[in-house]
Amino acid sequence: MLRLFLINIIKYANAIYVTNGDKSSPSTIHIYDATAKSWSKQAVTTGSFDPSSFNAILDHDTNVFCAFPPVT
Repeated sequence: MLRLFLINIIKYANAIYVTNGDKSSPSTIHIYDATAKSWSKQAVTTGSFDPSSFNAILDHDTNVFCAFPPVT
């Protein structure tokens, strides 16, 4: 099965967010700071949401991901 991940490049924050980039921890968001040239992680509590298969959009004004299950 193809693992899905989402990469968002944040124009004004000089950051790249990678979701579902680590199979062992799909709910962790990996953040690359292009200015510092370093990676960090942000753990996310997903409740009953399946972080291994979703569609998402990032609101660039608030830096909030809005995610929902894939449409079948």
